[in-house]
Amino acid sequence: MKSCNWRLCAVVMMAAVALLGTGCGPAGPVLAPVEGVVLLEGEPLEGAVVLFQPEAGGKPATGLTDAAGKFSLTTLEKGDGAYVGVNSVSITKQLPSTSSANVEEGEISEVELGSPPRYASPALSGITINVEKGMPPVTLEMTWEEQ
Repeated sequence: MKSCNWRLCAVVMMAAVALLGTGCGPAGPVLAPVEGVVLLEGEPLEGAVVLFQPEAGGKPATGLTDAAGKFSLTTLEKGDGAYVGVNSVSITKQLPSTSSANVEEGEISEVELGSPPRYASPALSGITINVEKGMPPVTLEMTWEEQ
């Protein structure tokens, strides 16, 4: 039986260590639970969609407010939260349309908002939240006043 060439053995051992080291990090995105409340003119806003768009890129987290204005965010699985780091926020409440019954398939219809339009875009709302593990609930306050 021949003895192994020391260089070949070293290369094989380094390759084995490299392969063992892959996949040891987190299995997916780093998320943190996010809960909070949406207020419009100081009152809870029911039926609003809250969206957190991570500034570093990635899938946005969304949640829907209940009668008390409370929400919990979901990115991949119910209640898993949002990406850790800075997120731009949008808040939109769409009112039921009375004209939707007359809309043809493929036709574009106007949407009536029950929330100030400036909050409908994460890029324009002016709201950013730094998501961290263990963070307290957030309060998102909106007004009809133009700023």
